[in-house]
Amino acid sequence: MEEHSKLVSGETFKHQTIHIVDQSYESCTFLSCTIILRNSSSISLSGCKFINCNWHVDFLFSQSNKEVVSALKSILSMIAANDFAYDKTPLGN
Repeated sequence: MEEHSKLVSGETFKHQTIHIVDQSYESCTFLSCTIILRNSSSISLSGCKFINCNWHVDFLFSQSNKEVVSALKSILSMIAANDFAYDKTPLGN
């Protein structure tokens, strides 16, 4: 985790809009939230549960940035499969 990243641990969020930018979440639960992911070099989600959430993913990246493309594919696959418990998915460019 980068020095400027904020760590949120063990929290439960209900019916909120959560902007995930330069933050790390560990063992958090999100219930019926709107999750907004934006371009960032230091996002980490570890052991989190997302239940009945809406997602807004806003990234500007180069197709040649394989790391970002891979991370986005992973997140979109998990959303589609309803498998919302995932570990340390770094995003950014």
